[in-house]
Parts: sequence; structure tokens; C-alpha cells
Amino acid sequence: MVLSEFPTHKVKSLNLTTLTDITFSNKSDGTGSISFGPQHPYQSPIFELIDNVKSVYDTIREAQKKSA
Repeated sequence: MVLSEFPTHKVKSLNLTTLTDITFSNKSDGTGSISFGPQHPYQSPIFELIDNVKSVYDTIREAQKKSA
């Protein structure tokens, strides 16, 4: 589930089995962001400012494999 606060409060649920293009970016301190889906033509849902982003990414990918 992804929570958006701007411009209005919205919660969006994503289906793990149909998600494509899950990518992450990280800084040297291990924090970072994970994006879900293609980046064009609109911005995809993103988890931002995540501590230990690689671990969170791995958890999402493992859950995705188990749901297939």
C-alpha cells in the first residue's frame, strides 16, 4: 500500500504478482528509494527515505517470488 498526501490524501494498493520494473537507488549510508513500475509517462509510486533500502527491496522481491 502506498500513501499519498499531495494534492489529496490517497491510499493505493499494488498487486505484487503484476508489478514490473521494481528498482531502488541508495546512498552510501544505506538509505534510499524504491520505485514501482515504469517511470514514463507518469511518475510511478515510490517509497522514499528508506533506511536499509537494499534489505527492504530484497524483502519485496522475495514476497513477489512467493506470490507468483
